[in-house]
Amino acid sequence: MQVSRKLKWALAIAGIIGYFVLASYFKYSYHLSGNVSVILQSFERLGDSRHAVVAHTWVPKGARLGEADSEDDNERSSVMMYEDDKPLGPPHSSHADIMKLGMGRFSHWRGQGFVFSSSDNSDPMTNGRSYRVVMPDQTTRPTHKP
Repeated sequence: MQVSRKLKWALAIAGIIGYFVLASYFKYSYHLSGNVSVILQSFERLGDSRHAVVAHTWVPKGARLGEADSEDDNERSSVMMYEDDKPLGPPHSSHADIMKLGMGRFSHWRGQGFVFSSSDNSDPMTNGRSYRVVMPDQTTRPTHKP
């Protein structure tokens, strides 16, 4: 059976369109074994620090990153943050410590987003690394309080 030239072109174009649709989706979010993972983008400098930034994040429809830390509970968030595939931390760090000390400290703060520094205090806006946050599923979520 011979496939017509028009059908081949139509399938090729459909494949290319499908590729770009999926690539666009996976650029922003993907799910790994029940976890929600979101790529952080659009960084803003935190004060005059060269290594501390704020990332306001887009979350896929229907996905939740859980509750963020706030003044009434600064250990509420259970998200984990990664630089490429390396975990960052400690979490729940004060913004002053993130600005002054850096070294991978981060905070998921209500109304602000993610405040963090790179693992080596290089500039997250120019170091070429990717940053993502992961919300553990309910069965593996770490608890911060007894």
